[in-house]
Amino acid sequence: MNKPPSKQDDILALTQKINNLEHLHQKGRLHPSNHTTNIQRDLQNIRRDGNGLVIPESVSPALKATAIAASYAEGVEPGAPTKLADPIKSQRELFSIFQDLFASITGRDHSHYSSTTQINDDILKQLKSNYKKLAKNFNHTIERLVKFYNTEKSHLLREAQQIAGLKIVLGGQSQFLGSQLSGVRQMMLYADTILIADPVYHFIEADIRDVAIPTRIATTLFHLLALKPLVDAELAYPAIFVFPSFERALEARDVVTQQGIFQLAIKLIRNATGLEIHSMQEVADFAVEREAEFMTAITRSQIFLPPGYTPPEPIDAYKACGIYLDEIAGTRPEPAIALMKSLPPGHLALQGILERVGPQYHLQENAEVLSAQPMVVLPVHWHYMERISEASANELERKGILPKGSLGTFRGLQDPSLTWLGNVPIDALVNLRRDEANKEFRKRMAELSKELDSASILDAQKVAREVAHGLASLINSHQKEIRELEAKWFPKYAKTFMLSGGAGLLTLAAPYLPILGSIGAAGSAMAAVGGITAAYARDKIDERAERKRLSRSLIGVLASARQSSK
Repeated sequence: MNKPPSKQDDILALTQKINNLEHLHQKGRLHPSNHTTNIQRDLQNIRRDGNGLVIPESVSPALKATAIAASYAEGVEPGAPTKLADPIKSQRELFSIFQDLFASITGRDHSHYSSTTQINDDILKQLKSNYKKLAKNFNHTIERLVKFYNTEKSHLLREAQQIAGLKIVLGGQSQFLGSQLSGVRQMMLYADTILIADPVYHFIEADIRDVAIPTRIATTLFHLLALKPLVDAELAYPAIFVFPSFERALEARDVVTQQGIFQLAIKLIRNATGLEIHSMQEVADFAVEREAEFMTAITRSQIFLPPGYTPPEPIDAYKACGIYLDEIAGTRPEPAIALMKSLPPGHLALQGILERVGPQYHLQENAEVLSAQPMVVLPVHWHYMERISEASANELERKGILPKGSLGTFRGLQDPSLTWLGNVPIDALVNLRRDEANKEFRKRMAELSKELDSASILDAQKVAREVAHGLASLINSHQKEIRELEAKWFPKYAKTFMLSGGAGLLTLAAPYLPILGSIGAAGSAMAAVGGITAAYARDKIDERAERKRLSRSLIGVLASARQSSK
């Protein structure tokens, strides 16, 4: 039975409706009437608290009724026919569009390339030789992608929710590059399905439009399309699933999202400063009016890391502000950059914290909505996940999003010492997933890392040691199987060689048989050798079959991946 909405829920809903009404009014989309002047007056009389939430007592009954009606009218969409969920089919359609989008930018299929440098060179050639054709093809395919999402977005989210098994949702960033691909390949051996927020739609939502966007989309798709064989494979359930997240739109318009990000930031800053701070207005005032104290606290807690900076080396908050401004140059409209440069250091650092916390909020929200477990791949994202968990009274494990100890396993599998897990070829992953070897891997990892149950996610070194030790044990067991295999088959070869007394020794002369063909006894010897060679061949074939089985097993693939990294 669903709980009735709380007072806070009612305030959030009212704020959303008032915000929607203000947006319609600013866009001139309210139908003119005798009440328009009253609406303007009532909107101006609204009061808000320190987090920007509407104070209900300041909303007139007429304005509240208008806001409810306007939100209902805006929210009503033409009824779309319901259809049976088919996550594998929808993913193949989406990846087909991705494939065409990549080709529209570069002029070639993604399989033609082995590096992003080659992609950049071809895009430059396209821009110089036939810019109009590139622009036409690119815009046409982008329109297909937008149309696909406008039609399928609700179905995709429902399909992602309905996928059973252990699901992991990738988050912490809006891009998908080499590190993300490697992380997915590593965790593919553990999870049933990995959910990925669409990293391409992020560019479509962006306010900025420049010639670099097609190149950045192509680079993203180059890495994402490496997973296409897993999408095309005939599997019982999806190995990966790309879904729409619409994070920019939610941050701009959705009150629940805005407040969720604010609350995470407030928790971080409250934990860093030791002060009882409960609203963003209080945080903003503290950051500006007591700047030195604020900057010292965030330097000590390391909750403001600029783009491109990797922990664990500490960084001074003032230095971080300078790096932050350098890194965002050219990625946002010039007026926005100029505004940020004019901010006091405390205010700028607060803005940076909010931008770091936003993806963490979306990750937690996606994990909860999709009944999945959160996953990040870069050290800086683990850094913020750990800081947020440390600052929160209800850690991820206590909220029931994570089984106890599993976040530690994820953390350990992403440790730099285990990057060789990302060397597993995609075609090998496809075969392993057909055999559902990930379930075997997960079971064996659980058995080998029981000590992680008591480990905090902050015990990164302990976690990494335990996971690495577990994997080493599995691979050592595999090497033992290989040695046992050799011990099993060598006596059979020896026995075959010694069959029929001295005739068996003629197998050693097999390369010289043409020379011995003139000897009268060669015919009978040849027959003996033929029988013995056939027996030896059968033994060898059986041995090779068993070796092949071992090499294609889960641990055999892991052993090969580790060896290729040396």
